[in-house]
Amino acid sequence: MKDSNAFTTGLALLPASITILLFSLLGARLSSFFGSRYILIIGFIVAAAGSLILGTSFNLYTQIIDIILGTVIFGIGIGFLLSQLTNLTMSAVRNDQETDAAGYFNAFKNLGYSIGTALIGVLLLLGIFGGITTSIESSSLSGNMTKE
Repeated sequence: MKDSNAFTTGLALLPASITILLFSLLGARLSSFFGSRYILIIGFIVAAAGSLILGTSFNLYTQIIDIILGTVIFGIGIGFLLSQLTNLTMSAVRNDQETDAAGYFNAFKNLGYSIGTALIGVLLLLGIFGGITTSIESSSLSGNMTKE
């Protein structure tokens, strides 16, 4: 993104954050009608669709407006997922194991966030470099850069 800084990055991710909040609340209400399993399945599918949309939207000329649809769709899926995961995990634990289970759950959740952040960073870098490479190759700027 052109002229990218911390403020514009935050501005670009704001729709996803708002969407995650709203759909976490909605997912909690919907689980009483449809069951947590179905909300989780819908969340995974919608988050995957958002990831696919985001994966195809990065190139040399990407603007904030170009990633809003993907981040909103991804946020809907994550909102549904987050509303159910803690409840499902903790409901399977006996009362005398709640403190241990909560500790394990939070430790592995943070580990997952760390690994996920690293993987997303790698995928975004690959997408950006792939988009730049494709843009350079398709432009008239590159010419024949090999020596014969």
